[in-house]
Amino acid sequence: MSTAGHLTDPSLFVERCLIGGAWQAASTGEVMAIDNPATGAIVGTVPKCGASETEAAIGEAEKALRSWRRKTPAERAILLERWYALMIEHREDLALIMTLEQGKPLSESRGEITYGASFMVPRSSNGSPRKRAVSMARRFPLHSQTHGSSSRSSPSVS
Repeated sequence: MSTAGHLTDPSLFVERCLIGGAWQAASTGEVMAIDNPATGAIVGTVPKCGASETEAAIGEAEKALRSWRRKTPAERAILLERWYALMIEHREDLALIMTLEQGKPLSESRGEITYGASFMVPRSSNGSPRKRAVSMARRFPLHSQTHGSSSRSSPSVS
């Protein structure tokens, strides 16, 4: 049975790279096998990406950062809270994927998923959306940043 067949939600196991919101193969079509270090069994494959995919990913990440910078702290809080909820909702499948690809105990993988998800929620989330937005603004302040030799400034996440 494939790795995806062991999951409650097989769509979480994707053997492609995510660039600009789209799952893609390497331009060469080459893949690398991923094995479970505990058993030696092949878990799946990943695209063997090169310079062109790396450059595309960097370009898309820069676009995403520009979009993120335009969001208000309240909008960011909503997105991060949704990310948290998805990680917790899919914790068992994500932990199984981590265990299979890294050979670690399932309980350790579960703990890592829970711990990682905790960074997605503003620390003062016990209040109103306004309080969460203020918390986000304090955790991820915006400041002006000069670009190159230009005297023009734009908002930047520190």
